[in-house]
Amino acid sequence: MRRGPSIALLLLGANLFVLCLPIASLLLWRAYDLYLLRQTERQLINQSVVVAEAFRDAWRLESGISGDDPRPPGRGGDRYIAIEPVLDVLGDISPPRPAELRPDKPLPDSIERRAGARIEDLLHRAQIFNLSGVRVLDTEACVVASTGGQTDRCVVPAPELESALHGEYAAVARRRKPPDPLPPLGDIKSRGTLQVFTALPVFSNGQVIAVVTATRTGLDALSSLWQIRRGLLVAIAGAMALISATSLLFARAIARPMLAITRKAKAVAAGDPSSDFVVRGFTPAEIRSLSEALDVMTKKLRAQAEYVADFATTVSHELKTPIAAIRGASELLSDFESMDSPQRQRFLSNILLDTERMDRLVTRLLALAKIESAAALPGGKLQVVAFCRRLVERYGGAVQLIARDPPVELDIQEDHLASAIGNLIDNAVRHGQGEPVQVSLSSAAGRLRVDVQDRGKGISPGNQPKVWDRFFTTERDRGGTGLGLSIVQAIVQARKGEVSFETSPSGTCFRMIL
Repeated sequence: MRRGPSIALLLLGANLFVLCLPIASLLLWRAYDLYLLRQTERQLINQSVVVAEAFRDAWRLESGISGDDPRPPGRGGDRYIAIEPVLDVLGDISPPRPAELRPDKPLPDSIERRAGARIEDLLHRAQIFNLSGVRVLDTEACVVASTGGQTDRCVVPAPELESALHGEYAAVARRRKPPDPLPPLGDIKSRGTLQVFTALPVFSNGQVIAVVTATRTGLDALSSLWQIRRGLLVAIAGAMALISATSLLFARAIARPMLAITRKAKAVAAGDPSSDFVVRGFTPAEIRSLSEALDVMTKKLRAQAEYVADFATTVSHELKTPIAAIRGASELLSDFESMDSPQRQRFLSNILLDTERMDRLVTRLLALAKIESAAALPGGKLQVVAFCRRLVERYGGAVQLIARDPPVELDIQEDHLASAIGNLIDNAVRHGQGEPVQVSLSSAAGRLRVDVQDRGKGISPGNQPKVWDRFFTTERDRGGTGLGLSIVQAIVQARKGEVSFETSPSGTCFRMIL
């Protein structure tokens, strides 16, 4: 049967689910921050590439070059060269760094300055729509075109600019102080606290001819979420529904089977014999184990009650006959003086015989009840052959013992083994028509096998199905109680053994494995 998770595991799962929600929300928020930062960097890369190609056209025009290769060194065979974002919001964020200008000095006329002058108006017009600050610097880190009015000034190279001057794309995120007061969520001005700086080298035939730097405040997560607030509300509603469904599932997994067990217990208390306690479906392991234990207990109690009722009915019936006989004889003996000695002796003998029969019946009933009601029979190391030899000696020459390599020892109480084998021998002696009874001891898969063979006329087909029934006997007039074979069967079943018989007109063999 499929077992569900334990209650502890369900509660742990519910607690972990609730605990993981804020952690997952924080991770999602950080991931969204990284996504927005990467998006900002990607936008700056795209803008820088366009500016770089515009500058290259102007630079080629001023240089009188009709064509060149824009690819970096060693990448001339590549058709496409993707420039991927490199920022990581989970890494170090640089502190603010104001632009450091080098001392003023006249800049000589150059191809780069003339090319920069050609595209500067383009930079100003583009800034109206993309809000980015863009500068083009020559290989000496002097500004040749800018959206910030720093043309003809040289700067102290920042780390990202140093990397670009050496031919490597670089980017960095620096903290910024947001405007005070903050603009509204829907305003075009950014509320972010990080500013992205990129530096893209411009190549011509494998040589760096300029660097395009771009800067823009990173997209603000709160402002970005405000733009998608409708979808966000739907997601929040879905998350709340998921939390509610999970809580309901865990609560139902615990409460539903408990309610089912309660209903079945009330049904059993009301006398419904068909109710069982085994719960179905998704159920915690502890509750399923409890339901199975209750079901086994109920079935055992029901079987025990049926056994007691049947036992009491049968016992009362069996005791009724000797009690009636004793009562009749006692009533006749009340006229003791008018009876002669042989009559008195006959009635007294009948009372004695009925009393002995009742004593045997009660003794065997108590033995049978003790065996059938025991959860497990107590054991004890017993030397098999020596014990059986002593048991057979009681019958003199009427019983023969044959040992065919049986187990040396058996874990069983002495009186139980004596009762099991003794009842089989008694039954064989009574029905053996005076012929010797043969008791054979052997081994069967490590267990003791006992065969008791008589030479009687066998068991009739009509009596064979009733052999193991309590109180069934064909020798009631000779003191038979009909409990001997029932006791044998009870002992064998209690020890998880087997008992059977084979019969024919030439005799009957009872086989018992303990």
